[in-house]
Amino acid sequence: FSLWYFRPGTFENPGPCPPTWYNQPLVGRYKKHCFYEPTAEECENVYNTF
Repeated sequence: FSLWYFRPGTFENPGPCPPTWYNQPLVGRYKKHCFYEPTAEECENVYNTF
C-alpha cells in the first residue's frame, strides 16, 4: 500500500495539516506536504476499481 499526500495552502504560505484527509489519518509532514495512511480496505477499493 502507499501513503497519500497533498500540500495545504500556497507555496509562500503553507497551511497546517488537517488530522484527516478523505477519512485517512495523518501520519506526518515533510517540508510542505502532509502524508496520510489509507486503510487496507480503502486501498483495495482503489486498486480493484479498474
